[in-house]
Amino acid sequence: MTLAEHVFAAFDDFNVLGRTLGDADAMTLFTHLRDEMYFLPAFLDHYRRLGIERFIVVDDRSQDGSREFLLDQKDVMVLGTSLRFGETRSIPSGHLNVKAERAKNAWHNLLPARYAPQRWSAKVDLDEFVELPLGMTFRDLDKRAKAAGGSAVYGAMLDLYPERLALGEAERTFDPDNGWYFDALPHLRLRGSTRPRQVYNGARARLLVKHGLWPAPVVRASRRLLGVTRPPMFCWLFKAVFIRWGEETLQENSHVVRAPTVPDAVLPIKHYKFADDVRRRTGEARKQGDYALRSREYSALDGLVDLLERTGSRLTFEHSRPVEGFEAFAASGNGRIGT
Repeated sequence: MTLAEHVFAAFDDFNVLGRTLGDADAMTLFTHLRDEMYFLPAFLDHYRRLGIERFIVVDDRSQDGSREFLLDQKDVMVLGTSLRFGETRSIPSGHLNVKAERAKNAWHNLLPARYAPQRWSAKVDLDEFVELPLGMTFRDLDKRAKAAGGSAVYGAMLDLYPERLALGEAERTFDPDNGWYFDALPHLRLRGSTRPRQVYNGARARLLVKHGLWPAPVVRASRRLLGVTRPPMFCWLFKAVFIRWGEETLQENSHVVRAPTVPDAVLPIKHYKFADDVRRRTGEARKQGDYALRSREYSALDGLVDLLERTGSRLTFEHSRPVEGFEAFAASGNGRIGT
């Protein structure tokens, strides 16, 4: 039994829905979802192009056709569970700095420990599209990571946005090529075998500060007095997305894995926070209350989306650049794969 299986044993009630895909040597991507038909077709297409051969997905009781769609995909294995995303259970003391954990974090740990032990695999959410250099696959990245040493490749979560929001009625399916921009400033600083340090706090923080929605007025006043111009920390923008799962590996939360970092590597993650279905996603997160800090981030994003659409304000600024592939991300300091 791995450490992850020991710590999260109370959450282990998976049942396979449909086909079983037992080839542990297949390049695997793990994720979980609830009602994600908006993203699913584009998500699967994107990662298939990058060489993912097996998708293992926990379906959290979808009601929009996501489960049925996945069950029709020959390279997807769907798991059901009696637990909901935010449901908590006790865990053994001495391993993490909490006495109880949410099901989401248990899934992050149990799936790779069981289905890809001692192998590299990807782990992302449905609105996160990792970018690799043209022609590179995750198999190629596997070889680079093994040669470089370490067991976790981190990504920079780059919030993508249109020039202006005009949501109206959300499109039925997601278009990943529909005129996206990103903040072309380095988001992370590499630190060898230690996880990267966040040095820029991203588009959401920038826009919230610009429009006076965050932080609290007293904090904004203090920052003005101190002459601080960059947006403060709003959320973590680093995330371990490609991990070699060992006997002692633990995923501490959605972003950090307890494993040595592969040096000289950071992957751009196209993070579609401002996609057409943003209102559905923020509304669902606030209603369920399943996310960290009682879904504070989603409440703030909901207010920002309302303001931006109502006023027609630009989301772009002087450092915005169009999304044009890995090389453009690399030129901004947000993509690197050492040789």
